Amino acid sequence: MKPYFQRMIVLLSVLICLGATISPAGAIGLSIVPPSSLIIDGMSISQGIFTLAGVTGIDRALNQTIVLDPNDATDDEVRNVTIGSALPVVLLPDSDGASFPLVQSNYTFDATAPDKPAINANVLSAAPNQFTISLPLSSAMTGFWEIIDSGSTASFFSGAPTLSLGAPTGNVNVDLFGDSSIFANFSTGTTQLSVTNFQSHGRITVVPVPAAMWLFGSGLIGLLSIAKHKKS
Repeated sequence: MKPYFQRMIVLLSVLICLGATISPAGAIGLSIVPPSSLIIDGMSISQGIFTLAGVTGIDRALNQTIVLDPNDATDDEVRNVTIGSALPVVLLPDSDGASFPLVQSNYTFDATAPDKPAINANVLSAAPNQFTISLPLSSAMTGFWEIIDSGSTASFFSGAPTLSLGAPTGNVNVDLFGDSSIFANFSTGTTQLSVTNFQSHGRITVVPVPAAMWLFGSGLIGLLSIAKHKKS
């Protein structure tokens, strides 16, 4: 290979590597993972319809919120879910998402096989990229809140929480980031759902590899290829 072309390849590889280091990280979408099993009203559920009603991002200072996915009368947020498939179901693609420390999502799960009443749920999460469907054992609990803190542990409550900056209020509080900066607070009348009437299937937090890292890898391969040709 002529030195001119070698220099051009080296320059292109360096530009790719620089682009990888300075490019902003892509927006993070939202996805769910069906649990290995799901019991509602004593019956094993095999199929259901997951409907995402809305997602709101909340910044760390609690002075800014943005609706990441407005409910716009389309069916883009409705997904058929097979329990036990363990395959992530994308709710919001990366292009529609955003990076926020806190994400609140509202959804409905309607079991179709066998048919059961729909269960409405709210999730407030400090690790919002991906989560596993967790539902009460009874369809009588038509609404509940799921709070996922920074340690990916879940606490389940009825009633709606309020957020406070720097100091907990109320009787029940969840330290969302583990640094006493933001608390999810529940009023005196709020009752915690016990493990006897709720099933938890664990949490999955996925940090996607930015596209820039793939570009960095491509540039590195190009450099190695040049070095190999020089030796030969």
